[in-house]
Amino acid sequence: SYALSNRTLYPYSFGMNTPTFFSVGAFAALIDHNGWSRIGVFYDPSLPVYYDIYRTFLNAMENKTVEFAFTSYVSLDYLPLAGLKDTYVRIIFSFLARELQEKVLCLAYHMNMTYPRYQ
Repeated sequence: SYALSNRTLYPYSFGMNTPTFFSVGAFAALIDHNGWSRIGVFYDPSLPVYYDIYRTFLNAMENKTVEFAFTSYVSLDYLPLAGLKDTYVRIIFSFLARELQEKVLCLAYHMNMTYPRYQ
């Protein structure tokens, strides 16, 4: 949403609207380039396209030295941000429909997960 992309309120938030399936290789290169070693991942198994993107991402990460500190499915009834908050992971990838991404971001805001540790 427009409100969540306000860089004054959320200076560490980042999002992409490009076709995610084609960006998986770029995600892997971004992880390598920045030397990120711990990441979190959210995915939606109820929509085949997002689950396939998630699996493609896992395949792209197969030969990388990255710890998946937190990996979870997400649904409208299940938003496991408390588990994510406990891992202290800073880099989070989500393979979710826009509506679900907005719910996750709003819940993260209400859980005070908006400071620089979360990007």
